[in-house]
Amino acid sequence: MAARTFFLIALLAGAALVALFFLPWLSVRVAGQEIATATGRQIAEGGLTAKAVGTAKEAVEARPWAWGAIGGAGLVLAAAVAGAARIVRRRSAASALLFASFVGAGAVLLALTVRYLDSPFASTKATEAFWASVGLFGLAALCGVLELVVSSTAAPRRARKGRS
Repeated sequence: MAARTFFLIALLAGAALVALFFLPWLSVRVAGQEIATATGRQIAEGGLTAKAVGTAKEAVEARPWAWGAIGGAGLVLAAAVAGAARIVRRRSAASALLFASFVGAGAVLLALTVRYLDSPFASTKATEAFWASVGLFGLAALCGVLELVVSSTAAPRRARKGRS
């Protein structure tokens, strides 16, 4: 029962991660005033949303690695469904969950390297959606680890029960 719980938590985390990809991850500030934001999708495609009137929308270089975040979220969803529905072995699904979490979290954390507006007065700050994405990938990884621990301790108990 606990094993399905971990996969269901990971499933919810994966669904939230997909939604967070389309919310602002980065905030561009000049003199403490937010002038633009960039979602995960905009980071991947090379864009931003201007907030302040009269702010020039500069051409921004696309960062295709950001697609790894949505890909990681999709893999988290797939691994969670496969594990909960027992389509594959629990340990395989948990390992896939761990792998997907690390890929996705790595892609999200790379967004911190993005700098918009080559100006000493401009700064790029991570938003709540950004940190929530990092946390949810961490939660999915934790679910994978816990599932691996639970499944490895359950196997010897089943083997002992069968011998009695």
